[in-house]
Amino acid sequence: MGRGIPTGFAALDKLLPFGGWPRGAVMEIVVSDWGIGELSLFLPLMAHSTRGGRYVTWVAPPHTPYPPALVAGNLDLNFCRVLSNPDSSKRESSSRIGDRQILWCAEKLLQSSACGLVLAWPRTLSDRAVRRLQLAVEGSEALCILWRKADQERAWDGSPATMRLKLARTVEGLELEITKVRGVCRCPHLVLDI
Repeated sequence: MGRGIPTGFAALDKLLPFGGWPRGAVMEIVVSDWGIGELSLFLPLMAHSTRGGRYVTWVAPPHTPYPPALVAGNLDLNFCRVLSNPDSSKRESSSRIGDRQILWCAEKLLQSSACGLVLAWPRTLSDRAVRRLQLAVEGSEALCILWRKADQERAWDGSPATMRLKLARTVEGLELEITKVRGVCRCPHLVLDI
């Protein structure tokens, strides 16, 4: 896996065994709710990818990314793509992009050397699907982030993901609990002022 990609947060880089986000890996992120600042945690990673001329692709996000915030986070919008249902109001309806399509898109994007970061929001997620994505990304510099709401959380035991995080908004900032890091026994807690 090699040296990690700096997170943009020195305290977090010190906690992670890679010295930052892992390369060639799948991460699972569980949030208490959408819109708590969860994407702010990954803006430096997105900027790193777009500055390197590699695409950041959102697959079925719960909300359309806000371009002014991305520009303020130093992303090159020429390297940002969103794949989703054209009518976001139908997100929960039968016309929503299905989980099979979401995971297929993520896998194909990860197999492309043009994509540096894939962010995907499937409603359900099996260990087999995570394993397929992990195989697609291994040996690359890319990273796949799979997003879940806490009420959709599944049993995490035995997941092939390299890393899992739980995020919640507190009065102090964004609370980050590292629930799994491959090769690490004790996972720390951290609150970031985001």
